Amino acid sequence: MKRFLLALITLLLTACASTPPAPQEIPPRPVRDSVQKFALSGRVAIDQGKSANNVRIMWEHNRDSDSLGFASPLGNMLAELQSSPKGARWISADGELYEARTADRLMTRFTDTPVPLDALSQWVLGRLSAQASEIRRDAQGRLLDALDQGWAVRITGYESEQANALPRTLEVEQPGLRLKLVIEEWFI
Repeated sequence: MKRFLLALITLLLTACASTPPAPQEIPPRPVRDSVQKFALSGRVAIDQGKSANNVRIMWEHNRDSDSLGFASPLGNMLAELQSSPKGARWISADGELYEARTADRLMTRFTDTPVPLDALSQWVLGRLSAQASEIRRDAQGRLLDALDQGWAVRITGYESEQANALPRTLEVEQPGLRLKLVIEEWFI
């Protein structure tokens, strides 16, 4: 029985381990400041001190609208957040509908603190607002970290060494809330 349990535990741990994806050729990227729309897929870890969640994210950003899909780590759809100048809608997988003037307030369905979606759409591209301070960049001029709109923004990895490479891993933090985004795929 002990051997069976040990084999089962080993099998489960092996199944949970993942090998890193094979390196892919990253296409040349446009100048970062010229990007007006994007789509990405990845994972978000939400740490609120007393609780933590992990979700998969599919995000399509246009100049005036956003559509974010949230799924469980296993891929089960949890909710969709849609935002436009007319307002924002949160639609859960159970069909519950919540509406607000801004998407920031609806993000509190996952976080205790509103998350500034407009700012986040800039941070994922490695850009900041004009009010940002304590800005630190790498030798190629790419953002490493800064304070922006009350948030600590850290880009901990880029998709390649190219000057216009897009962020691969990003952390944003405010007291009581830390988001870590791992971007698995970019569509520009």
